[in-house]
Amino acid sequence: MSEFGISVLSLCVAGVAALIALGALRYARRQTRAAEASATAAARSAELAEVVEKGRHFGWAIALGVRADTSYQIRNTGTVDAHDVQLGGDFLEIGFGDRENVTVAAGQAVLFSALTGGGHRGGEVRISWIPAAGSQAGERLTWTEILPDRVTSWDRFQERQRDRTR
Repeated sequence: MSEFGISVLSLCVAGVAALIALGALRYARRQTRAAEASATAAARSAELAEVVEKGRHFGWAIALGVRADTSYQIRNTGTVDAHDVQLGGDFLEIGFGDRENVTVAAGQAVLFSALTGGGHRGGEVRISWIPAAGSQAGERLTWTEILPDRVTSWDRFQERQRDRTR
């Protein structure tokens, strides 16, 4: 092989090496961007997890009660006991009967009654309470839950009547 052939060959090898180096540089930049995006997503995920964890201290759920057509059950789904629980909303009557200063321990449930203005459709229940512990202890907090729909015996009677006429 002549000197010219060796020079051309080495120039080709150098060109291929340069292309490989450029490809490696491009790959490294993409990896850096991906690592930055992953770090940003991890930081955001950690922030969201912190928000969710803070929110777990307080929570409420309402279910149908076992008595009468106006009976419901409110459950403290949070991790902190709730003192002086009060209920409100657009109802003819809502509350814990004659009980005052009702305390609902974390994970526990209490029966209450809600009398709607005709019909059986649920409505918004405003729950206010004072947490027993945590950063907001002693401060009155509020939460809104939806009263579940209740199918009454009258509704069942009407449904049977419709079934008979079909």
